[in-house]
Amino acid sequence: MISRFLAKTLKSRLFRGRILILTGSRHCGKTTLIMQLLKNERDVLTEDCSIPSARERILRLTSESAVHSHYEPRILFLDNLHMLENPGHILSLLHHLHSKTQLIASMEPSGSVSQEKSLRELKGMKLDFTLFPLTWREYVSDAGIMTSRSKLGERIVNGMYPEVVISSPERQIELLNHRVREEILSELIREEPIRKPEAMGKLLTLLALHTGSEVSLNRLSEWIGIDKNTVGTYLQIIENHQLIFKLQPFSTGRPGEIRNTFMYYFYDTGIRNALLSSWQPAELRTDRDVLLKNFLISERMKRLYEERKPVKVHYWRNTTGGMVDYLEVRNDSVKAWNIRWNKNERVRTPKAFRDHYKTSGLLLHPANFSSFLEFVG
Repeated sequence: MISRFLAKTLKSRLFRGRILILTGSRHCGKTTLIMQLLKNERDVLTEDCSIPSARERILRLTSESAVHSHYEPRILFLDNLHMLENPGHILSLLHHLHSKTQLIASMEPSGSVSQEKSLRELKGMKLDFTLFPLTWREYVSDAGIMTSRSKLGERIVNGMYPEVVISSPERQIELLNHRVREEILSELIREEPIRKPEAMGKLLTLLALHTGSEVSLNRLSEWIGIDKNTVGTYLQIIENHQLIFKLQPFSTGRPGEIRNTFMYYFYDTGIRNALLSSWQPAELRTDRDVLLKNFLISERMKRLYEERKPVKVHYWRNTTGGMVDYLEVRNDSVKAWNIRWNKNERVRTPKAFRDHYKTSGLLLHPANFSSFLEFVG
């Protein structure tokens, strides 16, 4: 079992009077993490909210009579909280009726308006945490530096979901194909605004094809054949499910700076490749630069979340074709990076960017990316 760095943070928050809620996409390891966290704790009651009988037991715990029962768990873990109707109200009742019990819940992310409204009842009562697929640092900590380096290409292609990482190469592809074909689309189309599931499928494929390329709502709308407002709604749902994230262009209003497009990347490159049924080795692929960019930027995003750094992330481009792949803005300070598979490729940061923002940027490649994922200044 690969240790998750978030476990230490969660443990330090136990019994401080707050409900702990861990959100993450399916298969990212939420239940495993919490069960590992609680394995040495006493008087733990675990209920899986996806089971009808468990939901009934949970509702009984919210009654006044439950307060006078002989048994009150020291810790109550509600797995799959998103399967409860009105989860915020139920947690609020449990919190007030069982004030000595530490409440912990895991849930999948959702764009459901009703669920978000329900969870707002817990303002001031809860602490929220997000679990992503494995980070590169967690993988290195488990596998060691030499093994992780030798497996870099495999991880870039097949991604970092825990079950994928510990499986054989053939099984990794099976797991990812199942995740995409049998689970992801059905999860997304359960959301209330989804009226055209076939359009959602097309949008996912387009995002995979155009990973790291500039897109706009108008362009996506034309490609799919639905109006741009619907595209915007669908994109927000996919983001809410922690499948993709968006980079906005960086501009301070200088002439020629692009401001009206954006780029999408996947939180996990294995999902992106499964959408395209593309499993060639990284070093043989024509899209290896794109894959490396996606992998490193996603890992950097996870790292920033771990450190709770107030950093804004962007890319930069101007109308003459100048481009910076990734940059971070913090306290008016700008740091910039370009990312390429070939370390010998000549990549110059555009003069307009260097002159105005006083930074030349660094080139990241497979031989020198470690510090980018280790240290957050």
